[in-house]
Amino acid sequence: LRSAACLTASEESSAEAAAKVATVQKHVEAFSETAEATCQELRLELGRVLASQPAELGAKLEAARQLGEEALEEAQQALQTSHRAESSWKPEAEALRGEV
Repeated sequence: LRSAACLTASEESSAEAAAKVATVQKHVEAFSETAEATCQELRLELGRVLASQPAELGAKLEAARQLGEEALEEAQQALQTSHRAESSWKPEAEALRGEV
């Protein structure tokens, strides 16, 4: 009778242990699925970020190129204005210098 009681207790302990193992296994599987889903979301987000980088950099590069072209054009106009101004006063200055 005593050995039957020990056997029953042992079976109950084994059943409890198996239930705990099954519970832990379910938690591990749920965690693994969540981790996998999170990794997939992170991969997608990283892909979106990396995909947007070249577009953003390209847009910034194009804006910088346009600003450079505008600055060059303004510098050329300023140089032309300077040459026109010089051509208007230089002959007079040379004539005055010749008189002095």
